[in-house]
Amino acid sequence: VEEVVIRLRSEREQDQSYQRAVQALRDHLPKIRGDLLNDLLQGRRFSPERLKEKLDMLSIPVKPADPFAFMLVRLESPFTEMDTSSLSLIEYAVGNMAEEIFEGRFHVWSCKDVHEYLVFLVAAAEEKLLELGENGQEEANEQFQLLASQLQISIRRYLKGSASILVSGWGTFPQDIHSRYQGMLSSLRKQLG
Repeated sequence: VEEVVIRLRSEREQDQSYQRAVQALRDHLPKIRGDLLNDLLQGRRFSPERLKEKLDMLSIPVKPADPFAFMLVRLESPFTEMDTSSLSLIEYAVGNMAEEIFEGRFHVWSCKDVHEYLVFLVAAAEEKLLELGENGQEEANEQFQLLASQLQISIRRYLKGSASILVSGWGTFPQDIHSRYQGMLSSLRKQLG
């Protein structure tokens, strides 16, 4: 009986340890996802197997060879005068707004880049592309542009501030990530300073 009790305690401790690990992963999942996207933005390369493993582990619904585009959000006044804590709440709200606006049509994967901009990798949901038919890519691009404008309007309306939003052209995941991102940064500097 004593051996059974010891075994049961051990199993319960292992189960509790596993539950704590799962909870820690859930709590830190957005940051871990953002770190992976930041690595890709900075040009870090992963083997196809390693990248697929990371995407699966983090439940990111983008896979190699998927078409994607970027949306870069630069928060403007009055957000630029906020303290770090308030600004992080605003950035969280912008991320939630983007997910709600794009939900059902696009998958959104976001991070805060090294320049303090919010970067959203947007990939058309596969079922949505199939639904759109042969002109799917063009229609998806039009919807993407409209939804980006809607996000900008929502930031103004609900968060009472302005944001500059740039969208990139479409590329292929993951090989075009770094070049599309660099192109957006260059465009931002030219257009907005």
